[in-house]
Amino acid sequence: MRLGIHEDLRQRFVAESKCYVCLAAVFQHSAGSSGIGSASNPETLVGTVELGLRSRYPWQTSSAHKYLYISNLAVHPQFRNRGIAQELLRQCEQIALNWNFPSIYLHVLEDNAIARRLYRRMGYQIRAIDWNWNSALLGQPRQLLLHKPVTSSQRSP
Repeated sequence: MRLGIHEDLRQRFVAESKCYVCLAAVFQHSAGSSGIGSASNPETLVGTVELGLRSRYPWQTSSAHKYLYISNLAVHPQFRNRGIAQELLRQCEQIALNWNFPSIYLHVLEDNAIARRLYRRMGYQIRAIDWNWNSALLGQPRQLLLHKPVTSSQRSP
């Protein structure tokens, strides 16, 4: 698993795409705060998300087949339910507008009810259900491809 993640990250950094960003949410510790973090490290990484170009199938390499795609959205368990994931998604949508993309996509596992509820509240809708052998033969959850149009009314002031 770690090797796969490492290779995925390596490929992202060597691919010289102008449409890639990794956002990080950071918690600033105050002098008297407790919890994770310390006086020597006044910041704690509490969430991340990546935004980049993707194509539906590996053989589609032209830019005409690419779309903006959110991946690896994660929030530290101690910081969940504070709006961090929503803000990371909003920032991705703002970047999509700045890059002149009309919509944004992401995948979620069909059995991840918490994430699906978040995406539904944020306006993402099912575009496709990805079928694979693991889901068909092994009963693994399918991946749902979600889509959201982004509009200029979402621009920050």
